[in-house]
Amino acid sequence: MDNLSSLGSGLPKKKRTDVDGAIVSEFKAAATAVTKLFKLSGEKAVVASDRGYLRALEDVLDALQDPQVNIEQWIKERKQEIEQELDNYEEYDNSNHNQHQHAKDLDDSDDDDDDNRDNRALKRRRLWADRGIDCRIGR
Repeated sequence: MDNLSSLGSGLPKKKRTDVDGAIVSEFKAAATAVTKLFKLSGEKAVVASDRGYLRALEDVLDALQDPQVNIEQWIKERKQEIEQELDNYEEYDNSNHNQHQHAKDLDDSDDDDDDNRDNRALKRRRLWADRGIDCRIGR
């Protein structure tokens, strides 16, 4: 037993090196950068959404001002176009993100309706962003 207790006192003292401090500083800097990026992306998403919403309103106003346009038919056509593009986007999204889908399937089923509605809205916003028509409806 004496050998074990003397072993601890015979080992060199562990010094905190400058490398440890540098690593901590690098992690703090990285965390700060990620936080700033997250905030900036959220702000840009809101701006893009507002621009898209404004553009959508302008399109509706233009359609309303044209006496030859049947507004109900025009809206149905636009809706059908967007639904088709969403379907295409969902196929692309599913083919590239199957591993994420599995994780989503493991979530609680109580939130499925809300999750599906939120996912559809997010996909719609992404699609509109790709088309330069980001918009949030129902503001």
